[in-house]
Order: sequence, then C-alpha cells, then structure tokens
Amino acid sequence: MIGSIANSMIRFLAHNRDTILISFIFCVVPIIFAALYRKAISRYLKSLVNEIKKSRPKQVVAGFCFVILIVTFTQLLLMLNSAINNELERTTKRQATLSSDLAVANVTAGDTEYRNAVEARVDDVVKFEIAYSNNQTSEPNNIAHDVVAKIALANESDMHITAFGCMFGANVKQVARTATVKTKVPATLEYIPGSSKWRHNLGTAKNPHWVTETLTDGFITSGAHVPIGDVAPSKAYQGTITILARIVAPSLKVENEVKVEGQKTWEDEIDANPGDMLAYIIHFENTGNIELTNMVIRDSLPPNMTYVAGSTKLFVGDNKVGETMPDGVTNGGLNIGNYAVGVDGYVRFNAKVNPDIKPGKHVFRNVAVAKADQTVEIWNTTKTIVNK
Repeated sequence: MIGSIANSMIRFLAHNRDTILISFIFCVVPIIFAALYRKAISRYLKSLVNEIKKSRPKQVVAGFCFVILIVTFTQLLLMLNSAINNELERTTKRQATLSSDLAVANVTAGDTEYRNAVEARVDDVVKFEIAYSNNQTSEPNNIAHDVVAKIALANESDMHITAFGCMFGANVKQVARTATVKTKVPATLEYIPGSSKWRHNLGTAKNPHWVTETLTDGFITSGAHVPIGDVAPSKAYQGTITILARIVAPSLKVENEVKVEGQKTWEDEIDANPGDMLAYIIHFENTGNIELTNMVIRDSLPPNMTYVAGSTKLFVGDNKVGETMPDGVTNGGLNIGNYAVGVDGYVRFNAKVNPDIKPGKHVFRNVAVAKADQTVEIWNTTKTIVNK
C-alpha cells in the first residue's frame, strides 16, 4: 500500500513539474519575501493609511494599485492551486482496464488448447494459465500501474477441483477468474515444484524481447502475489503465467483371506471343523498417488470364534519374519503407521473355532477393515463354513 502511494506521488510530480515550479515561484517566494520584510510592509501600509487621511492623490493611487496587485496575485495563486487539485484528483481517480482470464489444459491427455474446465484422471498433470493484456488505446494515461497476479489451488478434496486466479493494480480493479478440473473420484490438486513460468516482453512494441522466467514456488505455495509491474496499453505487452499441478487422490486396497492352520492355500471361503485353528491374513496396499497416514487395520470376528492372544504380526515389504504387534486387531484395531505410494503389507493373526458350537451348519463371515487419514473405511470379507 505504501509503495503504491509513493509510486503515485512520483508519477504526479513527474507529470506536473512545470505547474509545481510555477506554484513555487508565485506562492512560496512571496511568502518568504513577506516574512523577511514584514516590518517594512507594515510601515508602508500604515503610511498608506496616513496618506489617505491626508488626501494625497498620488500616494492614494499608488496604494490602490498595490492593493489591486495583491488581489490579482492572490487570485492567480488560487487558480493555480485549483488546477493542481484538479490534476491530482484526475490522476487519483483515473482507472486503467486490464483483461485477464484463467484456463486449464490436461497435459497428460495431450490437450493443446486451454479451456474453462477439463476432465482428468488420478495422476494426470494439468496446466493452468492466467493470461493478461491491456487492450486500451496507446496513451500514457491508460497504463496499468503496479499490477500483481495470483493463482491459488483448492486444497479440499472434491470431484470438481477449482483453481482461482486474480489480477489488480494501483489503478486497476481486481479481475478474478476460476478454472475447474473434473474427476470421477474425490481428489485434490498438488502443485508441481519448479513449474511456475512467467512469459512477458522486456522489449518494446516495435522491438519485442520475449522471455520466460521461472518464478519461485512461494508465489503458489504461500499464496503470495507475483509482481508484474506496469502493463502498457498494447498487445505487445501481454503476458502469461502458467503452473503445473498433479491430480492426487488417496486409494487403499484391502483383501481378507483365511485358511486352516497348517494348510498351504489362502482362500476367501473355506470349510472348517469345531476346534480348528484358523489363520487370517489382511493384505493392504496404497494404490493411490499420495502417502497414507495413520493406517488402522481392524477385524470383526464372528460369534463362536476366539482370537488367539499374541498371534498378531505385521509384514511389510520384504520382511518375511514379521513384527509382533500388540493385541487389539479384533478389539478397536491397530494403528500400523504411514505408508508411501505403492507400499503394501499384511497383518496375520489366529483365531480358534469354538469346540462347543451347537450342532448344524454354520456360516461365519469375517470382516476386515482398513482406514487411513485420507480414506474412508475399506472392507473385505471371508466366509468359513462349519459343520457339526
């Protein structure tokens, strides 16, 4: 704000230096003269009054001429002051018009044109462009001063992800635009570091010198404004700011399998007998393109199944031995930590079919549930058939 006021004052002084100089000569100089010779002026006015009282014509005429000169000089100062105020008011109120638009293209899909909205899949890269130009007539008064620009990405997960762009200046009203990316699953936009580019003309209209500058990431990540500066009224001084963003969405895959302990094959449906020791395995994988944090694995044992204390182990990556985990997978769940993109693992535990089960055919459904901070609950089931 202070910088804009200072720049406006400098422009006013530059455009009105002649008027200011004349005002200084006819206003400040007489004031200094009057201050230095106030006693002499006072004596002269007293003598003028005395001459009027004595009715001396020549002195009276000279006195009236002096008064007329003072009045005329005062009127001239008032006119100059009014002209300065009018110019200042006109300069302050003058508004330039800036054309600006925000559009998007799906780079992964091979888009070559920017549009107001595009469709995209998870992991696609999209490109946002804010374009600006001053299409007014080529006059100095139409220059857009101290222009700044901003592009902001929505940080909330949605199936219609919006980016916001705006531009304004010292004498330019804010121009705001939006562009939308449509997805089939809730997702967010993740800015790609180092992708901010500003293309503009450092030359003149007759001898343009187009350059593309890489902007600091802070203009996007911290919400700061890009300082464009003055934009002259010519298509030769149009420019663009572009950024790249990736479509990111969490995705968690869960599979639940069971077997009778000692058998080799894991199945989603088995036959068992009363008193059999069962082994359950809950496989999980981060199939999205962002890290999953605070993943919790939970299992809901059916009736007539009893969890075997101390049997829970966690296997991640190439770990074939497994990590012994505290009991709780069947009672509230276990927080097994954070998992990067593509990482998978599984939780293994034992449960025993109660030997005193009632006679007949029983179908037991076991439900395994996984959830991270970024996902909803994902579940998968197995079925165990027990005949007695």
